[in-house]
Amino acid sequence: MINSVTQDWLIRPMGIFQLMDYVGLDVCRHISHIMHKYLKDEYLSCNLVEEMVRRKFWAVNVRTELKRRFFLYGKQGPIGIYSFEQDKYIPLPENIEKVLGALPQGHLSWKKLQKEPHKEAVLQSYLDKLYAQQTLGAQLAQAF
Repeated sequence: MINSVTQDWLIRPMGIFQLMDYVGLDVCRHISHIMHKYLKDEYLSCNLVEEMVRRKFWAVNVRTELKRRFFLYGKQGPIGIYSFEQDKYIPLPENIEKVLGALPQGHLSWKKLQKEPHKEAVLQSYLDKLYAQQTLGAQLAQAF
């Protein structure tokens, strides 16, 4: 759900977990440790990422047989998510959109927003609707 919120609801090219997969979990972990030196009041470490790096979920460009990351990808994007309990990728739930609720009226994908000639006004209108909405997806996006 968080990946969907950070991509779709916040109109970004990819969700936070897809971005971490792309950059590499080991790289994200290293960055958070460096940033913590300068942002001492911020807790930037994540137990899940620490555990995944410990289990060798490394950068996707490492030359290995298996590129271990949060998601299993198909041609259209994520199709599965890694389960520690089952030690394998399991299909993504099909009802995420139903649980999060409908996207606010006027939603555009990131690609379409980039081509919009009046993108600031379009984005402001969308954000106004997002902040007026009380679905779980809107609440998570507002909190983020």
